[in-house]
Amino acid sequence: MLQLLDSDTSTGSFFHAIKRQVSLSAFFVYITGTNPVTPLTLADLGRIRYGVRGRTRVDSDIEKLVRLSPFWGGEAHFVSTASGELSCGFFIPRFWMSDNVELVQSEDNAQVEVIFGAAVANQTGFRVELYAVPDEGIQSYELLINQTEDSFTGAGEFTMSSPQSTVENIVAAYLSDDQSGATTLAATTISRVRGRVGSRAFDTSIAALLSANNRKRVLSLTAGADYVGAAELFATEISDLTGKLGDDVALQLTLTGTAKPQLVTMGLAFNPNKLSDTTARQRATMESIVARKAGAGKTRTLSTISALAGR
Repeated sequence: MLQLLDSDTSTGSFFHAIKRQVSLSAFFVYITGTNPVTPLTLADLGRIRYGVRGRTRVDSDIEKLVRLSPFWGGEAHFVSTASGELSCGFFIPRFWMSDNVELVQSEDNAQVEVIFGAAVANQTGFRVELYAVPDEGIQSYELLINQTEDSFTGAGEFTMSSPQSTVENIVAAYLSDDQSGATTLAATTISRVRGRVGSRAFDTSIAALLSANNRKRVLSLTAGADYVGAAELFATEISDLTGKLGDDVALQLTLTGTAKPQLVTMGLAFNPNKLSDTTARQRATMESIVARKAGAGKTRTLSTISALAGR
């Protein structure tokens, strides 16, 4: 179920300030347009940012959100035909392996911005539709998604890390291709990845890492139609967080040549105020349901609700 928040036809960027209250589990962004003779690629679509109360919560290439979708339980949509259709649909999740929702209120000054790449900005008639995926529940955190990129020249050992100022309480980290596709996650470019997330360490070859990622989705080991272009370095269950929430990622890459790898991290910004607000909303909703069912004499429903609530 989708709820339209805004739509606009633009050549440079799309910006929407969320002025009304909405409770959601994700945003969905749908971009459509007509391609030039040379079809546009995912990398051409540009970047997306989401901010709340003046703080950036999502800052990533659109391409990265599309490529990482299989790790989050689904596929994104992308079609690009020469002199024909271009369409792309993708989610911006607001939860991590849990029933967390995000309650956006007018005082949050929440803003979603799409900054098109130069190739799209030079075209006309590209349309962006922004949707909420409505959901009710408890909010205990805001999900952070941040992308870091580096450029390394020549073969050797290189270090890479996430900025501690933008991500905390890290629950997942991914290593990805650069947008141009010049760096593929293969031993011909990156042979070994060592590092840590907080106090948890890992040491693996790229080939073994991609093979292990098959538990999430069957990945092609070379660039092709099914090539995801990303590998999961670390992920933890939301129900098993004790001692596992590091605030930084540090990598050491063994390269066989020039590379521009990108690191995508996902973290949690806990919000006790939203937890209190949404808990009160849930309690009020349940009380309303109980009162309505009682008035209608639905005794079996009331007995079940009481049993589930431990009354």
